[in-house]
Amino acid sequence: MKLSIGEVARLFNISKDTLRYYDKIGILKPDVNKENGYRFYDIRHLEQLGLILGIKYLGISLSEIKEIIENGEIEDYYNLMQKQKDIIKERILELKKLEESLDNSGQVINRIMNFKNQYDFSKVNVENLDLKLYEVKVRSALDLENESKVEKKLIELKDEAYFYFYEIKNNKHIIEEENLLFIKSNENIENFLVKSKNKDKITFKSIQGKFALVDFYGTVEEIHNYILSMNKYFRVDKDNYAFIEYEFYLPKKREEVKYFVRINLSL
Repeated sequence: MKLSIGEVARLFNISKDTLRYYDKIGILKPDVNKENGYRFYDIRHLEQLGLILGIKYLGISLSEIKEIIENGEIEDYYNLMQKQKDIIKERILELKKLEESLDNSGQVINRIMNFKNQYDFSKVNVENLDLKLYEVKVRSALDLENESKVEKKLIELKDEAYFYFYEIKNNKHIIEEENLLFIKSNENIENFLVKSKNKDKITFKSIQGKFALVDFYGTVEEIHNYILSMNKYFRVDKDNYAFIEYEFYLPKKREEVKYFVRINLSL
């Protein structure tokens, strides 16, 4: 069986330029018809191309593939296979995390679709809470530690319980401490934070007391006004605070972003 470059490109759904590049760097060299100079591929090339594309899909570099093809012993192929298995296991874990995240988001969206804000504050839950939180100075951590690593971990924490701190001033203004992130203590979080190089940027806090707990869906301005109204209703100090858990946000074209939040107002 002899296939042209175009036929192989269509068969594997890749471009002819890709095949020419593989030929140029020496990882997949087709046979050449000495009479007319045409290049062609046989079953041996197709098997090798399938291997190359599979390895490349897993993020292994073409230079590493070339090295093994040109100089590799049987042990090198075995080690490469083990490396592929490790990458696949890692991808499976990432996909499982993504699936769990999508499931969680779907559950929140279902709640939002049937949700109505509670404006009768007499029906708001009041509970005694004992919060074990890590206070993280986010920007300092990003500046001093591997930024991409910290950002990736913070993204992963979206399915954990973390809060922003809202300071209420004179029952008229809300000041959001955007640089502070409060993360509920658990084994997963502790393993990450304890290993951090910037422990001076992380403070453990134990917060105990009575809190009014309520969910709310709206814009930032609506959230602020709602918190101020709650604070007035419960007649707590004009200077107060609340922990806000952002559970979901809905970007809307030509409109302000809407957030679904859990408000924990100190009483």
